[in-house]
Amino acid sequence: TTALGAAMAAGAAEEVGVWDLGPGQLPHLTSEKYEPQINPEESEFRFARWKKAVQKAMNWETTEPCSHRNGQQL
Repeated sequence: TTALGAAMAAGAAEEVGVWDLGPGQLPHLTSEKYEPQINPEESEFRFARWKKAVQKAMNWETTEPCSHRNGQQL
């Protein structure tokens, strides 16, 4: 996986030396294959809703200072 690859690269970085990525240096790695549990149509529907939510959240942050009910600025 990408996460495993990133962790392995970080551990093998110069001056870190957690492990060596040379041939035969690592034990046999196992991983599980992800199998989706929903059909492609449901996946597309959910992805479209997620993209819509992200668009709605864009530029949500304001430049106005936040304040408490008593008027104190945070």
